[in-house]
Amino acid sequence: MARSTTTRNKKTSGVSRPVPVSKTSTSKKKSSITKGRVSSTKTKEKVVVDYSDIKFRDGEHKAKYERLFERGVTATRLCDVDALKTLNIEDDVQWLFSNVGWEPGCGEGSISFQLYNEEHTWTLARFNEVLGLPPGGLRLTPLRWSTDPVWKLLTGESTYDSKMSPTNHIRHPALRYVQRLLANTVFGRQEGSKARKDELFMIYQMLHAQPTDTGAFLIKQMKELANTTTKKGAIVLGGLITPIALHLGHKERLMKEESIEGTDCIDIPACSLMGWIRKKDGTTLWCIRNDEDELPPGKELSLRDKANWSFVGVHPRTRTQILSEPVPAPYVSNGTSSCSILTEKVLTDLLTSIDKINNEQREIKEQLIVLWLGGHSTLLAKRDLGFVQLETNAVKDCIALYGALVLVHVVPFLSLAETMVGALRFHESRSVCGMHPDFGQ
Repeated sequence: MARSTTTRNKKTSGVSRPVPVSKTSTSKKKSSITKGRVSSTKTKEKVVVDYSDIKFRDGEHKAKYERLFERGVTATRLCDVDALKTLNIEDDVQWLFSNVGWEPGCGEGSISFQLYNEEHTWTLARFNEVLGLPPGGLRLTPLRWSTDPVWKLLTGESTYDSKMSPTNHIRHPALRYVQRLLANTVFGRQEGSKARKDELFMIYQMLHAQPTDTGAFLIKQMKELANTTTKKGAIVLGGLITPIALHLGHKERLMKEESIEGTDCIDIPACSLMGWIRKKDGTTLWCIRNDEDELPPGKELSLRDKANWSFVGVHPRTRTQILSEPVPAPYVSNGTSSCSILTEKVLTDLLTSIDKINNEQREIKEQLIVLWLGGHSTLLAKRDLGFVQLETNAVKDCIALYGALVLVHVVPFLSLAETMVGALRFHESRSVCGMHPDFGQ
């Protein structure tokens, strides 16, 4: 699987890997399945769709398009290498992927779709090849496959319930990360706070190195999406549609499409907002249900040792500094939730910084006055020695230097900090924050 280093504030396009590694943390992704203005999941306004350059097969085709368009599109959340390294799970995640053939390179069945008014029918083999997915293996979760054993292994809970099985109960960091990654990519869910049967089955296959035809699962998800009647929930498969469009030679058209805002990877700020990690006494703690503990070194996490799959009995643990204070990242959500504690902390830090700068300004002014008075006294004492002009210039230079420092460094910072405080208070008043209501507190 490709590796990359996280960078910020860049636009990215999809890549041809089943669970590709993101090159950005917060970016805009190209949409290859919408026309006209991309609908927003944050408002309830009626969206007008431009049909002028779309050829519909029939009325049903047009109705499906309208229904899907109203749902909006959000960024597909991919791997973040920095987060994997920070959590000491990069090797384990790579190992899980390689066990089911998720590596470069790669039946029958087919998928039919329309892209930019062109009809296409691909075999499953070609679909896998274009997306870099491995062929072979089971194409569906067996009907009689039981989730209870694997759920007990991952969480210690004896019974799995699809409605009452939070992913925050999965104890091992790598397995919890991979479950959320599967939910956001292969299974096309914007949120993955509850573990699904198909996701647990794929994790089981990874742990036991059993091949899985991921393309078949992805086609199944696309079919369900196309035939659904619901208008709720944003579409998150755009990041996997993009490589198909690029393969078909639509790069120039993609560059003209509207961009999609949103977080396109599961990075450390995202892990913090989901309640996975918590900072305490200078150490980052891993949270499991209502408990928290320090993460051990990577070698003690290794999934190659089956004894670590349950992630129990690893005491005593070594205190390890995992990351600095997590930086809160805004999360786009359809609903609203309360994050007063987080917002108050940020506001307090900003106000403290403003007070510190104001105090420094007062000290600088006092120093300038003392310096000027001292220089003035020196001038009077040395008037008859011919140093008047020299000393006067020195005082002026000092005053100009301090004034420049205040104007260049202090004033812009105060303006920026006060603007940020105002923005945070505005968002707090509207009950909008960076934590989704489904995430752990």
